[in-house]
Amino acid sequence: MFPRVSKVKENGVFKVKLQYLEKSTALEIDENTCQGCGLCTKICPTGAAGRGPTGAAKKAFLELEDIIPTITDAEKCSYCGLCVYMCPWDAITLVIDDKKVPREDLMLVTQKAVPDLEFVMKKCKEGVPEAKFFVEGNIEFDMTKCPGGCDTCVDVCPTAALKIEKTKTPWDKGRKMIVDDDKCIRCGTCTNACPVFDAIKLNITAVKAKGDRNDILWDEVVKKIKISRIRGGVKIN
Repeated sequence: MFPRVSKVKENGVFKVKLQYLEKSTALEIDENTCQGCGLCTKICPTGAAGRGPTGAAKKAFLELEDIIPTITDAEKCSYCGLCVYMCPWDAITLVIDDKKVPREDLMLVTQKAVPDLEFVMKKCKEGVPEAKFFVEGNIEFDMTKCPGGCDTCVDVCPTAALKIEKTKTPWDKGRKMIVDDDKCIRCGTCTNACPVFDAIKLNITAVKAKGDRNDILWDEVVKKIKISRIRGGVKIN
């Protein structure tokens, strides 16, 4: 029966494929490159992308591998390539008829459905590729809600921009978060990984872009990027 859905993971690359009688479309997520920022799950037009395996939610403190996104419904995905275009680490690839589609050849790009992102490449911590930085804003931490002993945000931050001021013990309340604004790219990885839903707030004020675009599509994309976090359909704006 067609379309036939397949999901495979090989060498750290997760691939979901929709096979028709003669044609096929697929998305590949390179889990070796992805930093779990959650941007693709926020902007997905069909809601086909989700955060990590269900079992990961049972952990008290998540790790990077727990927040790597996945395609939860291959038939729901429109394979539009929006997640491919917007990913800060180029960790997602669109594959049509078993051929990888270069970012500049995505239909969204060639048909001017999205503008040209104005980004700068930012250095990340050792072992993490450079990231595209194209947003303005800031990040807020409510340390009164921070669980004692939890350094998840610091551990997963891809640019090593976060540091928790030391106290007598790691379990002390009232710890202070120090943010290096020169390193922080406002990607949202810390927000996505935090075990307390609203302890970290990502405030995106602008997405840097230029050129022609479909305002109906792009305005909605920007609106979604400005959402701090999504979990189970619930949003923090």
